[in-house]
Parts: sequence; C-alpha cells; structure tokens
Amino acid sequence: MLTSRRSRVSNLTGPLLLLSLLHCSRDNRPPPPAIDAAVAAPAATTYAAPIDASADTETGTERAPSGMLRVPAGSFTMGADRGGEADERPAHTVTLDAFWLDRTEVTHEAYRACVVAKVCRPSAADVARQYPGSQGASHPVNGVGWDDAQTYCAWMRKRLPREAEFEKAVRGTDARRYPWGNDKPTQSLTVFARATGPDVGQTTDPVGSHPDGRGPYGHDDLAGNLWEWMDDPYDPFAYGRPTAPEGKPAGCKEILAAQDNLRASGRHGFTGSNPVPDECERAIRGGAFNYPPEGLRATNRVHHPTRTRIVMLGFRCAMDARR
Repeated sequence: MLTSRRSRVSNLTGPLLLLSLLHCSRDNRPPPPAIDAAVAAPAATTYAAPIDASADTETGTERAPSGMLRVPAGSFTMGADRGGEADERPAHTVTLDAFWLDRTEVTHEAYRACVVAKVCRPSAADVARQYPGSQGASHPVNGVGWDDAQTYCAWMRKRLPREAEFEKAVRGTDARRYPWGNDKPTQSLTVFARATGPDVGQTTDPVGSHPDGRGPYGHDDLAGNLWEWMDDPYDPFAYGRPTAPEGKPAGCKEILAAQDNLRASGRHGFTGSNPVPDECERAIRGGAFNYPPEGLRATNRVHHPTRTRIVMLGFRCAMDARR
C-alpha cells in the first residue's frame, strides 16, 4: 500500500532497484563509481555553448528565451504550517526577482545533443538498460546526477533553479497545494503512483503530456513525472534562517552542523523517513511517476547526494530575467 509519508525517491519495487539505491544508506554507502575520462563532465571553463536561445515572444522589452516561461518578480508563500514534514514549516513570505524557467523538463533528445557536443557525459547506462520505456526522445532525461544537470544548463547559458524559484513556479501567489490548484492529483493531471517496470506506461510520460496539470505560469510537469535537481544545497533549517525571506539556505558548513544537531537530539524524522544526511546534499523537488499523490505537494522537500543517477530523477533549467 502506498503511503503519504515522505521518503527518498526510492519508493520502488524489486531487488534490482533496491541494489541500485544502496547509496542511500548512511553507513553502507559505496563511493561513487569511477567515470571514464572520455565521458566525464568537463570543467565549467570548457563549455562550448550552443547557438544562442532564439526568441519566440516578447515580454515587455525582454525577449523570451525559446522554451522558457517567465515567473514574475514578487512575493509568495513558501512552506506550510500544517502537514508534511518538519522541514516544510513554517509558512513564510519569500520575495524573488523575476526569472525564466524551462516550460518542460529537459528531454533525452535535448540532453543527447550536449553529449554529442562532448560537453555532457551520457546518462546512466544501467537506467537505460533496466527501464527502456523511459528512454524515448520526448521523455524527460533521467539517470543524471546534479553535476550532469549543472553542466547541461551551463552549456545552454542557463542554470539550475533554486528551491524557492521552483516552489513559486508551482504555487504562484495563491499558495496552492499543487501546480493546477488544490484538487488532489489525478492521472489526467500528472504521472504518479505507477508500479515501476521496464515498459512504456510504467515510468515517465513524454513531457507536456498533461496540459491540465500546468502551473500558474504555464509550466508542465512541475509535479510528477520526475523529481528535479535544484541548485540549492538541502538545508533542513532553511526556513528559520535570517535569509529565509530571500529563499536562500545556509552554506554547507552550517548545514552539516544542523544535521549533526538533528542526529544528536534524536530528531531523525525531521527530514523524512530516511536517515538525516551526513553530507551536504542537494535539494530535489516535484515528485515522480512512482510517488503517492500526497508526495506531489508543492512544499515537499527531498534531497540526495549529487552523485545520484537514478530512473526517477531529472531536471529543468532556469535563467535570470531582467528586472
């Protein structure tokens, strides 16, 4: 039976999947696998950017980058006072500058162009082999780590979104629970609660397949389909920091101290049902095809080591907008 209790993205079935996620164990986590130098992500200084993003609309005096939608500047409600996990509280006002966000998750087709350009390393071969149904050109790319996502976005002259930016794109200014409003998820709105398997229909759908589930600014698949990497390090105490009104977490030094405090005080459920991290992990947002409906809520905060490359985790890119 599916549970609404948040856990890591490893709500999966089958011993093969359990083996693929052994890195989630704090005490038994193996070192990251060696990467062939021929496919390793290059240093930031080596990016050979593609052609400049074309413009397809006008927004004031700023041209809209192709495939991106603008999220306007202003304040919104981040977090919640009830429900979810302790790291989602309290509800508080965050003020952000305007930014652009990809309308959809990055697809396999788009990511492969970066691989062909010898900038990005290929997505995880074991994910492609075990879940061929998720590998269609128009499906969101999976099996990519945080460094892979960051490399691709930089190649596109973009960046990964921050947690606060992603939550604003989901909630708008009316503090909705899901991108489409407050109604519970349905299969017409998004992809969730699937029995994971290798075939089409057992993992992801092509991006943009559920237009009724779009967010307040028109973005697709902000809840369900794949979890998405955020730029921010995961900070369990982010909402109590002096920088909370700006939607900014602490640095890794403060985050590690906070995690030590949680363990020392026995608050192991503060960040969900898995162990409190013992390293500076990165935030992920949005829920995935295998997740229960409650886990798709806008305020849900999850986290993984940057080296994680699994079937239910992808990304989209963001870009600063002119003020």
